[in-house]
This record gives sequence, structure tokens and C-alpha cells, in this order.
Amino acid sequence: MKRAFWLGILPFAFASPGFATSCGTLAAPISCNITVNGTNTYTVTGLALSNVNASGGGNLYQPGDIDIDIGTGGGLSMLLTFSKHNGSPTPGIVFLANPGETAGFTVAYTVTLSTPGAGSVAFTTPDIVTFPISSASTTGLATTQMVLNDGVNGTSCQAIRNSVGLTQGNCNSLPANTTSFLNVGNIVSLSANSGNSSIGSFTNLIDSDFTPSRIVVPEPSTYALMGLGLAGLLIRRFRS
Repeated sequence: MKRAFWLGILPFAFASPGFATSCGTLAAPISCNITVNGTNTYTVTGLALSNVNASGGGNLYQPGDIDIDIGTGGGLSMLLTFSKHNGSPTPGIVFLANPGETAGFTVAYTVTLSTPGAGSVAFTTPDIVTFPISSASTTGLATTQMVLNDGVNGTSCQAIRNSVGLTQGNCNSLPANTTSFLNVGNIVSLSANSGNSSIGSFTNLIDSDFTPSRIVVPEPSTYALMGLGLAGLLIRRFRS
């Protein structure tokens, strides 16, 4: 079963996000930002891995295991993709739990939203967490929960993959005080029981909007109008 599982997942595990730029790995992240449509700039900082756990011989995933890519998610959204680094420091090209194994970890980061244009930007919804590359058999189960937080309030959504699985979850609300900063976390869990479970990658789509600045045409002041009136009287007097 294990050999057939790997052959099935291999063509998908090497797929790369379209129009994406590498942000390195969680062990050595590099500059991670993108400007969408020339107006909405997303800057990702504070990338970190925590709550790493495993049992039954499952992999203890480490920061060097996780590649990061940033790209456009359509419209004015950002797409951040996390995928398994090929073979190092733990084996394999997918996050995997074999029969009897479990594994889990949490990825966290902060998104700053800004604009180089004349106008204002704001986070909006829906925000989406998904497994674009995943597989499970019989009792295998994979989940990732995306938590959006402003440090006080939070909201979350969850994608689930098993033999019948949901693979995409929508967050349709934002924390109450969200402005230009959004804290994001992914809680990832793999449990195989008598089956297999894997994730080749998981993605977060964060959306926003843009409001152009209004061009204000100043109205003539009272004094200016009085001045024009006096100038008109003087011109008329000199002509008469």
C-alpha cells in the first residue's frame, strides 16, 4: 500500500505554485513580499515553527523542512504556500504519516498590508486555507486550521482531508480590530491509524481591497470671490 501511495502522490508533490516567488525555508526565511495590481503590498514577517510533535515513529518536522512561496491568489489577494523541502532534514517530499503514526506542528507569521499608490488598503474576506496537494487512504486524516488574530480577538477556519475529505475552508470574518497587521497561524495535524495521510503543500489566501484617494477640487473662498468682484469693477471703471 505504501509503495502505491507514493507513486500516486509523486506527480503532484513536485508541482510548484504558479507565478510564485520563494521566501526560503522556515529555518532561513528571506524577504517575503508581493505587490498585487500595483496597489496592495503584502509583507510577511515573523515566520516561525512551534508545537512540533510526533508519535508512533512519525516525523518530527523541523524549520528546514518547510519551503515558503508567495504569489498572487487572484484579484487583490496574496497566496502563501508551505511545502515539504525535498528530503532534508527529514526524509521525503511530502508531510506524511504512515499507518500507526501521527505528526503535527504550527506555523505562524504576520502580514503587513500597505500601498504604494494614492489611496488606502484594508484586509477583507473570505480568507481561505486549503490543501492543493494531499492524499489519504482508509482512516488517514490530515487537518490544518488557519487562525487569524489581532493579538486580542481571533477567528479561524479549517481544511480537512481524509478518504472522503473536505480540502478547503473559508474564514468569512476578521478579528474586530484588524487594521494593517494580521497575525496568522496554521495548526497542522497528520494521523494515519490504519491508513496513510499526506500533505504535499498547504496554502493560505489572504484577501484585501483598495480604495483610491478622492481628488478634491477646492472651492473658491469668499475672499477670492470678493477679490474677483473688485477686480471686475476696477476694469469696468477704467473702460468707462
